[in-house]
Amino acid sequence: MVVLTGAGRGFCAGLDLAGYGDAPDSEGRGRVGAGFATQQHIAALVPRLRSLHQPVIAAVNGAAAGGGLALALASDVRIAATSAKFNVAFVRIGLSGATSA
Repeated sequence: MVVLTGAGRGFCAGLDLAGYGDAPDSEGRGRVGAGFATQQHIAALVPRLRSLHQPVIAAVNGAAAGGGLALALASDVRIAATSAKFNVAFVRIGLSGATSA
C-alpha cells in the first residue's frame, strides 16, 4: 500500500511553475515547446501512479489544489480530514488539467 499525504497543514498546493526547472528533453525547444515538455513530464505522473500494483491512498490533510488535486483524484482511495480543501486552481489562469495528448 502507498499512502500520499502532506507535511504540515496541506496535502499539496500544486506546482510552483517558476521553480520547477527544466523537464527532460526540453533543451532547444523554445519557450512554448519547453513549457509543453514540462506539462507532459508532470502529466506523466498520474498514469504512473495509476499503474502501481499497490493500492494508493490519498490522506488529504489540508489544501489539495491544482496538481495536488490531480494526485488525490489519481489515488485509489481518498480520505479527507475536516481541514481538507479541494481547488482546481490552474483553470483560473488558463492552464489545462495537466493531461497529455
